[in-house]
Amino acid sequence: MGRFDELLQRFIPWAQGEAQIYSAVVLGSQAREERPADPFSDLDILMVVERPSRFLKEDQWLQDIGPYWLSFVEDTLGGGRERRVLFDGSRDVDFVLFSLEELKRAFPAIGPQVLGRGWKVLVDKIDLTALLRQVAGMPEQAVFPAGSFHNLVNDFWYHALWSAKKIGRGEWWTAKTCVDGYLKMRLLTAVEQYEKALHGAAYDTWHNGRFIEDWAEGWIMEALTGCYAHYDQEEIPKALLATMNLFRKVAKHLAEEMGTWYPEQSDSYVDRLVRQILTAGNPER
Repeated sequence: MGRFDELLQRFIPWAQGEAQIYSAVVLGSQAREERPADPFSDLDILMVVERPSRFLKEDQWLQDIGPYWLSFVEDTLGGGRERRVLFDGSRDVDFVLFSLEELKRAFPAIGPQVLGRGWKVLVDKIDLTALLRQVAGMPEQAVFPAGSFHNLVNDFWYHALWSAKKIGRGEWWTAKTCVDGYLKMRLLTAVEQYEKALHGAAYDTWHNGRFIEDWAEGWIMEALTGCYAHYDQEEIPKALLATMNLFRKVAKHLAEEMGTWYPEQSDSYVDRLVRQILTAGNPER
């Protein structure tokens, strides 16, 4: 693991001596063979502990591992929490913290997409390895059902109109955040599901758009170039329209692959309202 070797030489005996730590497992790029770690990769350590709250709130255990510059807590996959730490020497480590029961509940979310890519055991006092193998072998999630598809499409068009209203009101920060944030994540879901419908449920779309340049269709990547905006009053409306056009195209292809219907009338109604706002500043009343 290269630049993390020294840190791990301190972490492993420390974790072995901590009664509240049951297992510690390396995940992510430092553990996988496909797209392995590079000089920019961090270190992801899944820790199964007695009380996750202790390791989320207290700092002494980090100091026991080594000097660090900053640390914060955020949500992670499966409803868990992680402690992200920048240790000395630009060593960035994410400690994903679960109790054993919490981890079992999180398995559907972290199965093939995370554990299926490989792991390396650092400490294991509860024989977690057999359970990890079982979870890693879980089947990939199939293409989502028609109900989820229609919910996604309606969600997208609702927020497309919402974004246009923010533009019409001159709330540029809020509008751009939705256009280049929320709407893009709905677009990403459509792209992921389209690729799986096209290539099979096991087709690897990674997570959260990672490596999308490699797994998405070329025409999708080409269209994405016009879907993002600078913080600019001319570019944000153009990015909204471009995002709408790409989502429509992907969603229609997805509907065809799924054998379901696409809500043309809802699409047309919202599209007309959005363009009305962008050109005249007032929606239909």
